[in-house]
Amino acid sequence: MTSIFDIEIVTRDDALIVLVSGEIDLSSGSHLDGALKQAEAGNAKLIVVDLERVTFMDATGLGVLVRHASTEGRLRITPGPPQVQRLFELSGMRAHLPFYSLS
Repeated sequence: MTSIFDIEIVTRDDALIVLVSGEIDLSSGSHLDGALKQAEAGNAKLIVVDLERVTFMDATGLGVLVRHASTEGRLRITPGPPQVQRLFELSGMRAHLPFYSLS
């Protein structure tokens, strides 16, 4: 079974927005990791991972975000929909990740 997953990287002002759609799980976590490495290799002042279109995220996705947030000072994360926010709350990472609003 293949998960539904897509990443698009767009530039907005001085920021790179990593738009993630679908399910972030074991089968797609490496793609997210690769996209974030690509974004970090650039010179954008801010990198925002937009999770608003994520329908499911497991510990794999959480691990990728935690690793990049702890090594990359430019990284910010939108909280995403309620099911994604719940993972942040249950894991205790809500208070430790650099959340950001695109509004």
